[in-house]
Amino acid sequence: MCLQRAYGNTRYFLCKFLNPAIICRLWIYFQIATEKATQIRSLEPKRTVVDLLRTPRLRRNILLLTLLWITIAVVYDGHARNTTNLGLSVFLTFSVASVTELPADLVVVFFLDRWGRRALVFGSLLGAAVFSLITLVMPSGTFYRNLFIILQLVT
Repeated sequence: MCLQRAYGNTRYFLCKFLNPAIICRLWIYFQIATEKATQIRSLEPKRTVVDLLRTPRLRRNILLLTLLWITIAVVYDGHARNTTNLGLSVFLTFSVASVTELPADLVVVFFLDRWGRRALVFGSLLGAAVFSLITLVMPSGTFYRNLFIILQLVT
């Protein structure tokens, strides 16, 4: 509400829950800070999507990121839709894939500061790729093929 210049409604709402004297002081500080931020923002040059394509390095990075994002999204969707080919119950495979989310998230929480986001994402993508390639050479219907398909979903 405050950012949309609806100051009166916001002030009325806050006065219902807080001391009006404190609200007046905070309100003046808030108005001054908002005006300063607006002035600083108006001095900055306007950025557009075209700015991402101005230099060759930015062009290359944006193109690679876009292609990688599309590839990862399509491959993940293919793996998720491939669960019917496991020969197991769709509900069982979905449950196994869902149960693996919590340990995977905990690994990220504990190792993010130590290893960084790049290493963790690279490791999970590399693991999924290795298990996908192993799944290709396994004969269909075997236990190990099902295991590697589940491991693809885990990573």
